[in-house]
Amino acid sequence: MRAPTDGERNEIEERSYEHESDCAEALDLIAKWMQDGLKLTETEEAQVDAQVVLADLECWASMASYVVIRTYGPESPLPFPGFAREVGSRLVRVAGYIRDRLKWVAIKLKAVSFTVGIAFPHGVSIHVSWGVDVSVKDIVSTGTV
Repeated sequence: MRAPTDGERNEIEERSYEHESDCAEALDLIAKWMQDGLKLTETEEAQVDAQVVLADLECWASMASYVVIRTYGPESPLPFPGFAREVGSRLVRVAGYIRDRLKWVAIKLKAVSFTVGIAFPHGVSIHVSWGVDVSVKDIVSTGTV
C-alpha cells in the first residue's frame, strides 16, 4: 500500500486539462497506479497502520480531485456543464478502488461509518465517522460528556 509517488504527482501536475478527454485520460492513469498502489498482502494487512492507509487513500482522492478541479473549475462560469460520461465513469472507478480499501480501514479503526463521494466540480471525497463511547445514562448521571 502506498500513496502516489512524487513522480506520479508531477506527471499529473504537468498535464494539460483543456478538454474533458484530458481529464478522463489522467483519471485512467491514476486508476492504473491505484490498482498496484492499493494492494496489501495478508502479511502487510497485519503489520500496516490503518491510519497510514487512510492517509494514503486521502492522497489518491486528492490527486483525482486535483485533475477534476483543473478541468472543471473553480471558475465562474464553469467551463463545462457537468461531468462528461467518460469522466464520470472514471471517477466511479477511482472511488470504487478507494471504497474497497476504505472498508478495511474502517474495520481496523473501528469507524461507525464511512463514505466515498463524488461531487461536481470537486471530484472525490472521503468521510470516516467514529462513535462516541458515552451512553446517555452516563451523561444524565454525571451531567457531563
